[in-house]
Amino acid sequence: VLLHAAGIRWRGHGLVVSGHSGAGISTLSRLALSQGEPVNDEMVIVDFSSASPLLHSTPFLSPGTPPEMRRRINRTFPATALLL
Repeated sequence: VLLHAAGIRWRGHGLVVSGHSGAGISTLSRLALSQGEPVNDEMVIVDFSSASPLLHSTPFLSPGTPPEMRRRINRTFPATALLL
């Protein structure tokens, strides 16, 4: 499932945080730089085809994505939480 969401790896957990435009998804991703690993701040894929859901990054980035986050494509982690 392709979602307009931030993907963040935090303490070994894949967190997917979704919200409408302007809800602070990109801001949350930037804040995660100090405590976790942002996977993407614009679009992620959540794969439900296996027993454990997986969080996949995408090459889709927001216009304001900082350079340090632009290198975070082709990442996959277990999806632990989906926050809508």
